[in-house]
Amino acid sequence: MKFASLLVFAVAVFGPCADSAWPQETKAKPDISLAESRRISPFPPKNARVSIENGRATVRWVKATSKKIVCYEIYRSVDGGPMEKLGKAKEPPFIDSPPANAKVAYAVASIDSNDNESRLRTALPE
Repeated sequence: MKFASLLVFAVAVFGPCADSAWPQETKAKPDISLAESRRISPFPPKNARVSIENGRATVRWVKATSKKIVCYEIYRSVDGGPMEKLGKAKEPPFIDSPPANAKVAYAVASIDSNDNESRLRTALPE
């Protein structure tokens, strides 16, 4: 009988969720400032690929689902040289006229609203 009275008292005082009356643990917040969070690079685009037909290269990729991505930076390497920026695109595809008889590779990077650039996603001709 004493146990039943104690149980009724606990439910009456603390409510049906007795643990809610106890102090809640504070969740640790990441040790990162708003300014630092704005410098975090976005994810690179997915499935970058390039096809070359009639002297034109068409670079395609899967558009990001994040609303923070505002455009994509396109790069090209000629004959194994360094990747050089070609231009920007709001969405795929990007069309280029590579040098004739050159071995080319392309890469695409996502650019977010804070002007952060992702790592490059490389695309070799199919």
